[in-house]
Amino acid sequence: MISIYGRRQMIDKANEIVNYMNESGVTPSLTTYNSLMYMYSRSSNYERAEEILNDLVSRGRVKPDVISYNTVIYAYCRNGRMKEASRMFKKMAESGVAPDVITYNTFVGSYAADAMFVEAIDVVRYMIRQGCRPNQSTYNSIVDWYCKLAAPYSTVFDMWAMGIVFCVLNDKDVPKEIISLFGLLEESEWHEVKELASVVPESDGLDLLFNMLCIYPHKRGCAD
Repeated sequence: MISIYGRRQMIDKANEIVNYMNESGVTPSLTTYNSLMYMYSRSSNYERAEEILNDLVSRGRVKPDVISYNTVIYAYCRNGRMKEASRMFKKMAESGVAPDVITYNTFVGSYAADAMFVEAIDVVRYMIRQGCRPNQSTYNSIVDWYCKLAAPYSTVFDMWAMGIVFCVLNDKDVPKEIISLFGLLEESEWHEVKELASVVPESDGLDLLFNMLCIYPHKRGCAD
């Protein structure tokens, strides 16, 4: 019930149930607390999510998990408070909870939405070094926001080139994945795409992507 109330932002109802559980001597489970944090993370009182997490830590009866920390990180990222989100990431690591791909994707999506592509790529670099492999959502976040924010400065080939980098780094079937992302190129442009696909080693792929993601015309790596 708390999960349902939380998703519907019925905060008073959710708190009534938790209060009743406490008064009855029933210890709420971690799932219950995570539902509460989820509820507050999507509300105007999003800072309450961290207060609940801190309360769990101080009491020591229920140990927060990766979902707990991800929820609080999302709350801060959603509201543009990246410094606080980074603080929670550090706190997460210090508590012995390993971040997962959702943790990193939250940062990537938030940075990309603010056209902070340098920071977004830095997160991708870091997660790879930590042994956490980016997934389709990681790349979709950057591609989607790049298309929305940088489209006035990008060429069709730029978009394809960026897609190739993503697919090569993620061991995807390049032609199939690129077509699914960007559609078909003109036949006359295929030779350029094939040439680029053959010269993008994994060690240099992110550097090439970094250059392409600069939305400023005088800095953007152009593939013309």
